[in-house]
Amino acid sequence: MLTHRKYGVWIASALLACSIPTSASAASLACVQRAIDWNNASTINTVNFALVSLHGTGEGSYSSGTLVNSNCTRMPYAGGTVSCLVPRPSPVDAQLLHPFSKPNGLLRLSVETVPSDNLAQVHLRQPNATYDFDPVCVGEFLVGGDQWGNRWTMSFSLVRSFPPR
Repeated sequence: MLTHRKYGVWIASALLACSIPTSASAASLACVQRAIDWNNASTINTVNFALVSLHGTGEGSYSSGTLVNSNCTRMPYAGGTVSCLVPRPSPVDAQLLHPFSKPNGLLRLSVETVPSDNLAQVHLRQPNATYDFDPVCVGEFLVGGDQWGNRWTMSFSLVRSFPPR
């Protein structure tokens, strides 16, 4: 009985230590900020993206499109707004990929928020689910794992579009 009680106290102490609030400070996501700065530099600059997902079942998806600058609500870790990227147009078509078979169609996927700091989450939506993940830049890639255990990777292509003559 005494051992059981000590075990319960240990768990309670560990939970309490993990739940003590700390002051949050935003860290800029360099790969996203670079894309925002590129869009701001000139009206002929464009940011294109490619987004891939991998699910634990081996299924995956691929989508791509164009991103424009915006201001988004900083959720869920802080209030206020943050510079972010949103797609134009939205939603985009995601090609579904299944192991051991041909791709089996398209899924409407909306990339709703790609924040420029780590106090907001990337927010994606399709007709039957939403996907949210804490973004991390790994070199030029934005990566993260959502609440369903899926892994996401986004790349940014900085393009200069010259008008036709």
